[in-house]
Amino acid sequence: MSEAVRKKFDSIVHKAVKRGDYGRYMILREVAETSANNVSAIAELRQVLEGEVRLRERLARNVGGISDTLGAIVERDAREAILRWLSSKGLTLDDDLAPLRIVIGGKVREIDMHGYVIDTAGVRKPIYAEAKARIRLEKVRQFAEIVEEAERQLGKGLKILAGYVVYRDALEEAQKRGVVVVRI
Repeated sequence: MSEAVRKKFDSIVHKAVKRGDYGRYMILREVAETSANNVSAIAELRQVLEGEVRLRERLARNVGGISDTLGAIVERDAREAILRWLSSKGLTLDDDLAPLRIVIGGKVREIDMHGYVIDTAGVRKPIYAEAKARIRLEKVRQFAEIVEEAERQLGKGLKILAGYVVYRDALEEAQKRGVVVVRI
C-alpha cells in the first residue's frame, strides 16, 4: 500500500474508532488486510512473470542456436550434393560458392550460394543455389523471384534448390521456372 493511501486509511480508521463505529473499523481492517495480501500476491506474480520472461529469452536463444546449427548442416550437405550434381553434368565450379546479398524493393535479400561454373564448352556462367531442409511451393516461388532480380544484375545462370524433402507441387513449380532441384 502506498504511503498516501496508508495515511488516508489510518485517518478513516482513527475517525471510526473515535466515533465507536467498530463495525466500520472491522470492515476497513479487512479491506486493508486484503489490499496488503493483493499487493503481496502482485509482487509474487511479477517475480514469476519476470522468471518466465527470462526462461523464454533463454529458450529463444537455445532454439536459435539449434536452428543455426541445423541450417549449417543443411547448407553443408546441400553444397556437397550440388557439387556432385555439377560434376555429373560436366560442369566445373570456377570459384567458391558464397552467400549473395541483393536489394529488391529496398529490402536486402540473400541467396545461400552464388558463384560461377564453367560448362563443357568453356563458357563461364553464374550459379544461384539455395539449401532447404524441405522444399515447399512457396520457397520455390520466393527463390525464383530473388534469382530473377539477381540475373538482371549479374546475368542469367543456373538456378538450383537443394533439399532433403521435396514436395510434388514444389517440384512442378521449379520445373516451370527453370529451377533445378537436387535432392540431398
